[in-house]
Amino acid sequence: MLDSDEEFFEELRKAFAVEAQDHLETITQGLLSMEEAPEDSSSKDTLEQIFRAAHSLKGAARAVNLSGVGSICQSLETVFSALQKGSLKLQKH
Repeated sequence: MLDSDEEFFEELRKAFAVEAQDHLETITQGLLSMEEAPEDSSSKDTLEQIFRAAHSLKGAARAVNLSGVGSICQSLETVFSALQKGSLKLQKH
């Protein structure tokens, strides 16, 4: 039987799974949208949305001790930040 700390952590992990799915959906849809129209005026808003989703996912992952997921999200944030600042440009292939 699980003690109260283990039960709490298990509930956190379940909540993380739901939250992660939402954030991953936001990131995926945003990237697909930007791939189709990288110069679209809504790309800045989309980029902000996916940056925030990656940031939120990073925090949630770290809260449940998933440091690998947190590290991946940090890398995504770095790329999205570079795109926001203009030091990295999207190219359509």
